[in-house]
Amino acid sequence: MTGVITKLQTCKITLQTSTVDIITMFAKTIALLLWLFALGGFVMTYSSPFDSIALGLTIFLVAAHSIECIVYAKRIAVAEGSNAAHFLQLFIFGYIHAKSLPEL
Repeated sequence: MTGVITKLQTCKITLQTSTVDIITMFAKTIALLLWLFALGGFVMTYSSPFDSIALGLTIFLVAAHSIECIVYAKRIAVAEGSNAAHFLQLFIFGYIHAKSLPEL
């Protein structure tokens, strides 16, 4: 009986983990789409209201993610892997990537 309970608990943990992974991938996809829209304003011209929205979004994203890079620099320094890769992912995905960094 305890073996069955252990297997059920393991399945529950695996299911919760995969759900979190799916949500994270969805959030990263949305973040990439926002960046593509924002940076697309520099490559092509949108109709007039979208030009200003794209420019404002680009300024906001660059400012917000630059601040995040400063705030999370210590956590990136102790994280495994390449610091440059962590900074790049933090700049693109922001808090979504920061959640995967080790706590201090």
